[in-house]
Amino acid sequence: MDATEGNARILNLVLLLPRQNAPPFSNVFCVLIMGPLRFHQESRPSADAKDCSLMSFPRAKKVKKALQPEWLKSLLKRTFFESSCATHPVLKNELNQYCVTCTELICQNCASGPKHVLHKVITIYKHSYKAVVRIDAMREHIDCSQIQPYKSNKLSVIALEPLPHHGSVKWRRASSCKTCRRKLANPNLYRYCSISCKVRAVLKKSDHSVPPFILLKEDQKEEAGTSKRVNKRKGTPARAPFF
Repeated sequence: MDATEGNARILNLVLLLPRQNAPPFSNVFCVLIMGPLRFHQESRPSADAKDCSLMSFPRAKKVKKALQPEWLKSLLKRTFFESSCATHPVLKNELNQYCVTCTELICQNCASGPKHVLHKVITIYKHSYKAVVRIDAMREHIDCSQIQPYKSNKLSVIALEPLPHHGSVKWRRASSCKTCRRKLANPNLYRYCSISCKVRAVLKKSDHSVPPFILLKEDQKEEAGTSKRVNKRKGTPARAPFF
């Protein structure tokens, strides 16, 4: 028996009762009509109530994407100096170039070729068996402030990942990297020993409007501009003509 048939039977029983024993018709109306309607309204989800588990995760993912560019995320996952270029099989033709535009590992011949000649390319060097980049070249793409530089063949470079330790790894908190706790040569000027350490610190901070930053100021403005919703009207409204 469905709800409609049950309500009809209750209404018939009420009408058959003597007038002195019958409840007021307004009460019957409230029970049979307003009751299901009120239940239906209460069962509907409120406009203000939002499922945090479904709404917060995509938003946090978008925020992290805005804090760290995709090409840098791909660069930090790469492994260098382990294979040669398949397009140009020349002796010792290592993949020591990274194309920021294509997010690909390339060799020197690929960088000067027609495909990548107009792209942004970063040269990768080796220092203490780790991949490093020139700080002057990296400053054109990210904010390299507070990252400790090193000297490698008279070049000022910064490491992609933390360099290996020599000796004890227990240092004072004030004189070590804020992420991996490796010793810093000049803790008064630098707070991170590599690019990846600064990226981790940027992604972990609660207030994204305060330093450290990994994006340049121009890139931050561009990300903020693209995140805003743009509403374009389909046409120019016109007043109706008077007759």
